[in-house]
Amino acid sequence: MHTIQTLDLNDTRTIIDAGIAEAERIGSPSNIAVVDAAAAS
Repeated sequence: MHTIQTLDLNDTRTIIDAGIAEAERIGSPSNIAVVDAAAAS
């Protein structure tokens, strides 16, 4: 059995903001993507 965890908009924004902060910290342009289960398969 597989367990699928979901994210709400606030969780997603937290992940994106952390990615942006890390990209700025290391001085590297980056692409950040958060996808749903359908796009990940």
